[in-house]
Amino acid sequence: MSPPLVVILQICLLCQLLGEYGQVEDEQQTDVHPSCKQDELANFNWRMKFKKQDFPNPKKIFMLRLQLWEKNTATANKGIAEGLLPIESVFRECAERNLGRASADEMESCFLPGLDAKDVERVPDADGGPDSVYPFRWYSLFHPDKGFWPENSRGQVKITVEVLPQPLAQKNPAGSGYSKGPRKLPDPERPPQPANPIFEPEKCKAYIAYTCKMCILNNKGCIMCCCCATMLGILLPLLFFAKQLGIF
Repeated sequence: MSPPLVVILQICLLCQLLGEYGQVEDEQQTDVHPSCKQDELANFNWRMKFKKQDFPNPKKIFMLRLQLWEKNTATANKGIAEGLLPIESVFRECAERNLGRASADEMESCFLPGLDAKDVERVPDADGGPDSVYPFRWYSLFHPDKGFWPENSRGQVKITVEVLPQPLAQKNPAGSGYSKGPRKLPDPERPPQPANPIFEPEKCKAYIAYTCKMCILNNKGCIMCCCCATMLGILLPLLFFAKQLGIF
């Protein structure tokens, strides 16, 4: 029986804001999580900022389309899964909470609530300020050809949706992506990647150490068998010569 194949993908997440009549009004994309194995979590920690939206608007559906893609250099990109996330309720709550408030100091933002009270994540402030609290939700994605039943889920996305009034957003700006601009997000937790040993020796060293560690962890059985065979190969000749010399 041949060993199972290890599938390695280059993963990115595309997020589209749907507006009037379901048309794409704005589109954002994460960076690529390189060398993501099939049984691993792709980590982005990526902030997307969408342009101003007028609410209420009966022509708009206020929905996010989330698409998970496999990036390919030589061939066309391959769609893995997608899903539609309604966010009109967050816009409505934000509009109701800030009704009649003219000052940004009085306004507040609103989040898409998590499915559980424990679905909250604290992110330390890079500038030493108070931690940011982000409710999150795990949202299942499906492939259109397989159907949208729960058992056909092709993956899940951990997502936080925040809606801010324009004056509040201008007062408290936030950078896009991660690790840049105000309200920085921590770097995503990803394994070390190949690096140039001349220009980036530390990254190269970390990659070699990580590769060796994973090789040992993934082949513990074979390594133990080889060690046992090596020890037997050394001990048996020693015992033979010891017997010939009359030591035993």
